[in-house]
Amino acid sequence: MLLRGWFPVLAMGCYMPALFAQSPPPSKDWVSLGGCSPQAEVRITLVRGGNLRGSIRNASAGSLVVKTEDGKRTLSRQEIGRVQLKRPGRRGRHALIGLGVGAGGGAIGAAALHKSKACSTGFCVGPDVASDARIAIVPAGALIGALVGAALPSGGWTGIYRAP
Repeated sequence: MLLRGWFPVLAMGCYMPALFAQSPPPSKDWVSLGGCSPQAEVRITLVRGGNLRGSIRNASAGSLVVKTEDGKRTLSRQEIGRVQLKRPGRRGRHALIGLGVGAGGGAIGAAALHKSKACSTGFCVGPDVASDARIAIVPAGALIGALVGAALPSGGWTGIYRAP
């Protein structure tokens, strides 16, 4: 009985750090651009406006060579306002997490619909709920959870350089 009252507090304590966690600010270190993989996709925001997409081929002290769809382009350090790196997508991981959460929710729902002879506490319903319907709740919850997980936003851009 005591645990039931503390459950919301414990749940909030577990999720609060994740709610307020922020990604670190982009580095202002120009040297960090040289460590990018040539296959990694980057988005460069120019100081005078506009964006470029491509991959970094070479980074020197004063310039950056970027391979775009139009070919190689050399940009001076003064032209670049921000550089962002594309993160890989995580749809598969999100779908698996959703599958587990949905299956767990379905199992809790099936247990809540369980009719026992001594039904004085808990979640009790009448005898009209068939056992086949309870069995179908778990896979349905898993399917819904997997679909919701796969639909979550994935990937995105992370800042690796911002001009001072």
